[in-house]
Amino acid sequence: MKGRKWRLINGVVGIVTIILSLIILIRPIDGTGHVETWGSRLLALGVLAIFVLLLAGVESLIRRVIRH
Repeated sequence: MKGRKWRLINGVVGIVTIILSLIILIRPIDGTGHVETWGSRLLALGVLAIFVLLLAGVESLIRRVIRH
């Protein structure tokens, strides 16, 4: 049952990440009125990638603690 919950959570995080990435790539103007350029889009995607990597690192740490 534990593995099933992990996969479900990872699936939801993956879907949310894909949706946010598409929103970042599609929107012409962000919420503050800033016109999006490719540089600002790549920066936003980089921030999203760092956040996802941090989540994966924390999850990995939790799994290691649970297994030992």
